[in-house]
Amino acid sequence: MRRNYESPLGDPSKVAQMFTLLSLKIWCCRYWCLFEWECNDAAFPYWRIYWNKNYGGIITHQGKRIQMQRENVYLIPPNTSFRSHIEGSKKKLKGMNVLGREVRKEDDENLLASNRILHLFIHFNLGIPFDHVDSNVFEIPLNGDQLVQLNTLSLILKNTYTSPKGKPIEFETSTVFLIQSTILGILSQLPENIWNTSVLDNRIAYIAHFIENNIDKNPSNTELAQMCHMTTNSLVRLFRKEKGMPVQKYINQRKVARAHTLLEHTQHSIKTIAEMLGFANRYHFSRIFKQVTGNTPAGLRKVSVLKMKSTVAL
Repeated sequence: MRRNYESPLGDPSKVAQMFTLLSLKIWCCRYWCLFEWECNDAAFPYWRIYWNKNYGGIITHQGKRIQMQRENVYLIPPNTSFRSHIEGSKKKLKGMNVLGREVRKEDDENLLASNRILHLFIHFNLGIPFDHVDSNVFEIPLNGDQLVQLNTLSLILKNTYTSPKGKPIEFETSTVFLIQSTILGILSQLPENIWNTSVLDNRIAYIAHFIENNIDKNPSNTELAQMCHMTTNSLVRLFRKEKGMPVQKYINQRKVARAHTLLEHTQHSIKTIAEMLGFANRYHFSRIFKQVTGNTPAGLRKVSVLKMKSTVAL
């Protein structure tokens, strides 16, 4: 989506400019050593950046087997189904099976690399409509500056993998800028045509932004129609044409996508997440979540907890 911004008083030019409106939300940025990385039919409602410092990682998408290289970064859009594993692994397990831990300050990376994958990953969202591109796994060559960025970032993460008394890690502002710069630099190398699937009618884009930024609300179709000066029936028809589903189904899907991320990336209780997303209660939340995903919030949280338990020191 592009919006036309009026030139500020300090701009000497009278030529209007248009800029892409992004809502970058970073969920996590970590540097791990992986002993086991068997993920089958994985699909997540957020973007993923993968960079391995050593060889041996494999990603498979739509029958294509990608051998991960240190000189490349791998970018996976939301809701892309893929498989990842370590070359030579005899296992083929269902679901998410990750065994590893954070790389630590005292670790000898050369020693770790002899039998583990050194794996930097970032999870993030770009907001509507840029989270809605076609499924793919992008293999992007890194230039010298980007390799320096990723090496610098891995060193920072290695030195700050934990915080005193188990408090959340608070990165310095310069580190946050480095993470953002890394993400945006990689995104800038994508072919422009991948964003074509993200182009929406301006009125529907406005509604989608409103839903995303007010995820705790439950607006009616009539309320949404009034926001963009349309009749309710006109909005319903146009929304289905643009998004391929009814408005209220879309709202539930966006709530569930946000819930999926909160269940994986925060320690909020299921009751709290239900309240944050505007559900009547935990049971209503669980019913809608299962309708959309086939799983319950408790089921997903259990998988996430088991995954975290598998990351004990090796």
